[in-house]
Amino acid sequence: MEWKKTARAAFKLVDNDNVVGLLNMEPTAVTWEMGGMTYRFQQKSSWKQTYQFINPEGALIGEMRPKNWYGTTFVITLEEQSFYLTFTNNPLAAVQLRDAENQWLIQARLMTANHQVQTEFSMKEAFKDAPNAYWLAGIIWNYFYPMAQSECGDIDAATFLLLATA
Repeated sequence: MEWKKTARAAFKLVDNDNVVGLLNMEPTAVTWEMGGMTYRFQQKSSWKQTYQFINPEGALIGEMRPKNWYGTTFVITLEEQSFYLTFTNNPLAAVQLRDAENQWLIQARLMTANHQVQTEFSMKEAFKDAPNAYWLAGIIWNYFYPMAQSECGDIDAATFLLLATA
């Protein structure tokens, strides 16, 4: 799997030459298109750090909010499932999605190999069949891509691979 940049703030997720979905990072919301349906991820209000997951019918089906006011972890509640989104930058940027048992499901991180900074984007193989797995992968990408740009300069999104791991 890999992310391919299609426009300035748009990407497609490709798996075995099949487009899984389209991610559009707009200023007011992130949209995820999959199977002819469009989902939205948007800030609840300009004064809040709470975000909403909106299904294609416009119904609120989840939210993301800070775990506490001083940390780097957000709690995602999506269709009665709980996840944790964690940001780190030690020594390089990373964004990770974990389940309620603290097992990682999706991660995006910068790492060094052969004295060069590279990106790793991985999803647990068993999680690929979960409802909303690819939408959550898009949320991870939405947060990680600007961090990677900031730390690495002008990078080509086509070089980011989504690796399926056990």
